[in-house]
Amino acid sequence: MVNTNVYSHLRIILSRKSENGTLPQCYLMVTPNAFGVVELLDINYEDENIIMHLQDVNTGINSKEFLDIYEKRYKFLLLKWQDILDMVLLDTGQKRSSAALLELDEK
Repeated sequence: MVNTNVYSHLRIILSRKSENGTLPQCYLMVTPNAFGVVELLDINYEDENIIMHLQDVNTGINSKEFLDIYEKRYKFLLLKWQDILDMVLLDTGQKRSSAALLELDEK
């Protein structure tokens, strides 16, 4: 898959580190119309579709996204949430907890 680029459009899970992790994992999901934090609970392949089982972190709502392996347009991208938190910590130069990053500054 990597050598031919035939399926390069299926590279929708992005991370700064190339690692094989276990599920579930947390991601920022970016679509053409919105974004939000989701957990990728499971991923399967069936009938030329990649099936991603996702759960919205805020609402707890579960959903399935079906990606046709031949469809060249992106439906969404998944950016590893820990990478985003690490970049924010690096940028601020402070060592605050993940929960503190999500709070509004009242200054």
